[in-house]
Amino acid sequence: MQGWISLHRQFQEHALWQEPRVFSKAEAWIDILMEVQHDTKQTETMIKNTIITCDRGQSIKSIQTWAVRWTWSRSAIQRFLTLLKRQGMITTENLTKTIRLSVCNYNTYQNPRSEGELKVIRRRSEGDLFPDTDNNDNNDNNGNNEINKQLFDEARKLFKGTKRGLDPEFKNFQKKHKNWIEIIPLLKPAIENQIVWRKQDNRYWKNFQTWINNSCWTEEKETYERNNRPTTQTNPPERQTQSFDDQTSNVGTSVTND
Repeated sequence: MQGWISLHRQFQEHALWQEPRVFSKAEAWIDILMEVQHDTKQTETMIKNTIITCDRGQSIKSIQTWAVRWTWSRSAIQRFLTLLKRQGMITTENLTKTIRLSVCNYNTYQNPRSEGELKVIRRRSEGDLFPDTDNNDNNDNNGNNEINKQLFDEARKLFKGTKRGLDPEFKNFQKKHKNWIEIIPLLKPAIENQIVWRKQDNRYWKNFQTWINNSCWTEEKETYERNNRPTTQTNPPERQTQSFDDQTSNVGTSVTND
């Protein structure tokens, strides 16, 4: 599975997250991601007359603090952190009365990668906890646009009809179909099927943009199956004939005694 989601830290205030429970390992990992410092400015905290610094992607919560948050024992916390370190997900540093936990590759996954994404982040920071995910900002700038374009091009190259060019056709596809991200996985299988169908009945190939505009990835199979549905002939039932002997043998005779 590819792609990613943006989860606002305000979700921690939601009743679903605040439900009293013992955290699963997955919930504990998500909690770490939401609790480490996201500000690029280094912060300083005084613990037992010692100033401890904390950078972006780091936390200086103690083992005991994590244990209370997750309703775990201290030993369970230590085993879990050891697991994460073995997986290359975090590093830890023992400090006075606490630990410094650093999430590996935090900046790689948390840095905004486009102006569109910055718009989404700013909008969510203004209090939109559950934004509408079906919008042009997310669709065009969700970090997967190049991957989607590549998938579109793979389907486009299979198409046997005339084509204008990748960029204009991809832009047209996005403009014509608001749910284009959901449609992309359907294109290549549909074209592969049409290659088989068209070999059977020698139908001509439409212009690719016309094919896209008319949503032919859904219509073509229905049309083909409708036009090429086998016809079944029903023969009339055979007449059953009986011989003269058979007919006479079925005639009963009654005998009465006077």
